[in-house]
Amino acid sequence: MSLAEVRHLLHVHVASFSTLYPDRQINNIYFDSPDLLTYRLNTAGVGYRKKYRVRWYGDDPRQVSNPQFEIKIKKNELGEKQIFPVDSFSLTHLQPLTQQINQLAKGGNLLLPVLLNSYKRSYLISRDGRFRVTIDHHMHYHGLLRQAHFLRYTLGDPAIILEMKYEAEDDESLHAITQNLPFRQSKHSKYVVGVELTN
Repeated sequence: MSLAEVRHLLHVHVASFSTLYPDRQINNIYFDSPDLLTYRLNTAGVGYRKKYRVRWYGDDPRQVSNPQFEIKIKKNELGEKQIFPVDSFSLTHLQPLTQQINQLAKGGNLLLPVLLNSYKRSYLISRDGRFRVTIDHHMHYHGLLRQAHFLRYTLGDPAIILEMKYEAEDDESLHAITQNLPFRQSKHSKYVVGVELTN
């Protein structure tokens, strides 16, 4: 299904999704332990786990502006984020950033930059404001373990990822939303996909 078709389905949905923010490009560096513990816990389906990434916005990932370090904590189907501002950095010299991330994470395991990825994100919200949708598209990946210095992307992914976001108290109302969408819910991790594509 094309991006235009996905957008149309949401606009004519009974929940009447409309644009919340303008589209923008998201850039991430994912960090993991040398033995890729975060990756392994994710693929094993462990209910409680953490994901470490640095995120910034902009059409050129080499132009880093206002980056922030995020620790995503997954507790089965629920999730939360801890966010810390970090210093600007260069994609050709990640050592200062890596040192700062390890100071902030305080997790015991050494964290290394493993994957760089970028994608466009569209933001929509239901008429009642309880359900938000993000549509991620035009995804690109670069493995930092194999090539630490980034020059340009050479690996793309044509997938379109739709994610529904809502508060825990609205979980019972989710079925009324999803039953009117021709999609099957599935697990998807950009980090896992990127690691498998680049290694």
